[in-house]
Amino acid sequence: MKNEANDLDNVTFDSEPIIAFYLAEVGGEIVRNTLKRIQNGEILGYLNIVNLSKIYYILSRISPEAVEEKQKNLRLYNLKIMACGRKRQNSGVNTHFLLEMPLQRPLLKASKPNWVVGNDEEFNSLGVELLRIR
Repeated sequence: MKNEANDLDNVTFDSEPIIAFYLAEVGGEIVRNTLKRIQNGEILGYLNIVNLSKIYYILSRISPEAVEEKQKNLRLYNLKIMACGRKRQNSGVNTHFLLEMPLQRPLLKASKPNWVVGNDEEFNSLGVELLRIR
């Protein structure tokens, strides 16, 4: 488990860290620094479209006026939005983005992606590199 992305070449965000970033919560600074590294081309960053929908919904409940700008902002950071079930090639690793954590577990163990997560305990048993923001 890490608390910064200095030695990672790619990251995949869960929804909680992005929400923490936009709401200026604990851990938001780690997310900002990681997004800046993605924007600068130092590392690759991914977000599942289902998590983007979750972020959009939660932020729209808080501030309907600002949610569109925040969604566009994610793309300005060069964060790649991935469709479910689509493969991505990265350093020789194929990763499928699936809807539910139980479905992701076997694939994540095989592909060894780097996940940026909050304090959700279900990530602990995946056996993958975690960048925890809290």
